[in-house]
Amino acid sequence: MKKLILFLVVLNLITFGQTAEEYNDKGIAKYNLEDYSGAIVDFNNAIQLNPDYAVAYFNRGFVKHSLKDYTGAIADYNKTIQLNPDYADAYYYRGNAKTYLNDWAGAIADFNKAIQLKPDFANAYNSRGNAKHSLNDWTACKDWTKARELGFSVALTAEQKKYCEVQNSLKMSEAFVARLTEIKIGTQTWTSKNLDVATYRNGDAIPQVQDFNEWKNLTTGAWCYLFNDPTNGTKYGKLYNWYAVTDPRGLAPEGYHIPTDEEWTILTDYLGGESAAGKKMKSTTGWKSYTEGVGSYDKTCPNCANWSELYRTQVACHRCKGTQVIPAYEPVKTRSGNGTNTSGFNSLPGGYRWADDLWLPSGLYGSRWSSSEGEPDLFMNNETIQFEKKNYTDYAWPRTLSNEPTIGSYLIKNKFHYKYYGLSVRCIKD
Repeated sequence: MKKLILFLVVLNLITFGQTAEEYNDKGIAKYNLEDYSGAIVDFNNAIQLNPDYAVAYFNRGFVKHSLKDYTGAIADYNKTIQLNPDYADAYYYRGNAKTYLNDWAGAIADFNKAIQLKPDFANAYNSRGNAKHSLNDWTACKDWTKARELGFSVALTAEQKKYCEVQNSLKMSEAFVARLTEIKIGTQTWTSKNLDVATYRNGDAIPQVQDFNEWKNLTTGAWCYLFNDPTNGTKYGKLYNWYAVTDPRGLAPEGYHIPTDEEWTILTDYLGGESAAGKKMKSTTGWKSYTEGVGSYDKTCPNCANWSELYRTQVACHRCKGTQVIPAYEPVKTRSGNGTNTSGFNSLPGGYRWADDLWLPSGLYGSRWSSSEGEPDLFMNNETIQFEKKNYTDYAWPRTLSNEPTIGSYLIKNKFHYKYYGLSVRCIKD
């Protein structure tokens, strides 16, 4: 009997000397002093006094979490959620504990619930991003970005940002490949759109370079949008330098390659030669119109057109009254630069990145690389009749369509360009 009375006295001292809330507060204080075992004792006492005390279960779970007892922590978080299903922090920390046990799917489910209960829960977005990253789920980037926007300053680290850039490029490339359609022209099968990928075939990122000086000095692959405007990419695809075209990691998607100059020739020969092929390859819309004819102008009188200058000074041109020049008129005609697209190639005028930070705008030109390096025997210097030797390793062969009547508005030309120019790319099937 004496022993029982003594036990009851001790029990009364424990259970009735302090409230559950007071034990909970003591436990928090001990945790802050890193007295983890003492904190757990106090939370045990709080729970003994009030078995429905959700906060005490949560705090005890938090201490166990700190002691790396993740299974024990999860048990306390479970009890917390059972008692209070709207306890956002309990879901969040239970999710974190599950990540240490590699239960990524369970962790994501808990972070989802925490965010549902508290939409501005920055830490939960960050942790969900980490869990998704462990599952190689690229939407982790959206969560890291959201966490950063909500004020979680350590979210979206430089390493994570690089990962997101690569993943975004990969997804864009995969999306491009998924919507690829093909056109068969003669013995060849071509893609129906210009290339629009930002990674090589092995997944390595191709850098986007906007600054012209940086672009011009590159000897490695790069891409840009026409005028550095992403809206042009939606319609015309990306522009690439020739170094990206020939990078051994592969620019073209699996099953395709960048055509050689000889393969371009096979195409144009099948379509009737360079002068005829362009009209069949051009799209039916998008090309700007051009004019032929100059209107009013002065011309040399036909009666004395072939006279030498000396003879002109000595003899008057009777028909032209001695002036040797008469007014003339050539009708001005506006012609469409569009083609018929009877080949199905549907060449849009996507312009290209030219020299000295100049761009040839859309509507006027459509130029696409071949994989062939330029090896001309002679190079014309500007528009003179002077020729000079060049370092031909600086050049490669593209094929260009334009709306300029002076070079043939339907002629597809293979005039070589500097390798640093930014041109479109069309792929051909292996």
